[in-house]
Parts: sequence; C-alpha cells; structure tokens
Amino acid sequence: MKQFSAISQLNASSRTAGDPMVRSISGDCLTDWQAFCRQLAILRSWLAARSEPVWLVHTHDTDLFLVAALALMQLGRELVVPGSLQPGLVDAVRKDYAASGLLSDEDFPGAVDLRCLRQAAAGQAAGVFNAWQAAGGDNPELDFLPVDPERTRMVLYTSGSTGQPKAVPKRLEQVEAEVRNLHRQWGASLEGATVWATVSHQHFYGMLFQAFLPLCAGAAIGGERISYPETFAALVEPSVAVVCSPAFYKRLAETSGIDCRFARPPLLFSSGGVLPPEIAVQVKA
Repeated sequence: MKQFSAISQLNASSRTAGDPMVRSISGDCLTDWQAFCRQLAILRSWLAARSEPVWLVHTHDTDLFLVAALALMQLGRELVVPGSLQPGLVDAVRKDYAASGLLSDEDFPGAVDLRCLRQAAAGQAAGVFNAWQAAGGDNPELDFLPVDPERTRMVLYTSGSTGQPKAVPKRLEQVEAEVRNLHRQWGASLEGATVWATVSHQHFYGMLFQAFLPLCAGAAIGGERISYPETFAALVEPSVAVVCSPAFYKRLAETSGIDCRFARPPLLFSSGGVLPPEIAVQVKA
C-alpha cells in the first residue's frame, strides 16, 4: 500500500513524475503528476500576484478543483466551495464571505478559466496564465509551499435539499482527519486504482472520496463524471473504485443489457441516502 500523505504534507516528490493523476475511460493517462504540479505552480504564482483573501471555487473536473484548492491553501487564502453556480447562491456567498474572485472551469461571468492551466502547463497559449507559464518549468517553484492545517480554512455548503444551502466552515486539520480515517479503512483497496464518481466533489461526500482520498492515497482520478450505467460498464482499468449515490445504483440495477467486465470486483461507495438491500444485492451480482 502506498504511503498516506496528508493534504498539508504533500510535495512534488510525493509521487513519481509520470505517475497517472487523471485517467480516461479507456485507461489512458490524461494528466501525470508532473503536469499536475506544473498547473499548481502556475496558478499559485498567478494568485500570489492577486490580493483577494477569499476565493470561490466551482469546477466540473476534480483535478482542477484540487489544483485550485491546493494553490489557495499554500498561499494562506480561504477556500469557499458552493454546491452550484446558481446566480442567487453565488451572490449570497460572495456577500457573506466578501469573496470577489471565482476559479472555475465552467462558463460563468467573471470567472477565471482554470481550463487554460492545461495549455499553460504544456507550453501552449493559455489566456490569463500566459505570463505565468515559466512558474511551471523545471525550477524550485514546482515544489509545494507549507500549509498550516490548523489555520487553513475552507467553507462548504450543504445541498439545500431540505431548504436553503447552509455554510459549513471546516479547518483543514478536520478534513485531514476524516481522509486519514478513510485511508485506514480502504487505502489498501485503492492501490493502483482509479477513483470515479457519479457525484460532485463540490459536496463533502464527493470531495472526501473522489478528490482528497485518491490525492492522499496516491490513486488516480477519473477524468469525467459517470452519468450513465453504460459508462460505468465501459470502465476498463484493472482496479476501479466508484463513488456513487443510491439513486445511481438503482438505475444500474434497473438497466438491462449492462455487461460489466471488471478485471476484479470494483470498490463501490454509497452515500447521500439509504441504499435498499435488494439494490445492493443486484448491483453486487
């Protein structure tokens, strides 16, 4: 089992340069550890020249969420994670936390487009990050800056399924404790695995299991969200973990003609509601 690295203890040598960080459905490496570190160095250098102490982060792609989260943590900035980009919610969050900046890979007015980081790390034209590409080169800036888990704060939001979304402040040390406990239980099963998800990392369940756990465990992250049972069945890596909701497992059990050909049984997580025992039995079969 790979050694566990807490979020605040990660550094550029936590993995080998070519270690897959993001994989495709077919198992190809989309982003390796070195490219991930370059993206982080570029964004961190860009943010260091900005004065905003609090930033909203909302992304579709989990790896870009991690790049943004780590860059902000290493600079001592506060990270606010809204569950959606609904204008009303974004306006309320900005007002509550005086957060004027937004980092995203989605088309939202005024957002800093994190998708450009991939081009910047590859030495291509990269929009707002053009002037900062040198930070992702082979130099000491590629390494991580120290993070104080006691002082580093993030704010998450509930889904709002039972009312208005509510802010939940967290210290990084609290998040690290939860990730460490998850690793004690499932770390060995994540060896060489790629972690996929049907849920968003913008909520705490997905953030822990789909973002921070594989990051700290040395596992790869799936390059897209699993939306359909047919996509689930198409996963071909030798070792797969999937972070799901009960609703997706119900769809999977009710979809006919699905032929999953995993090399070994996948590690399946479920949260966000009650998983009926009969559904669990059908999915396991």
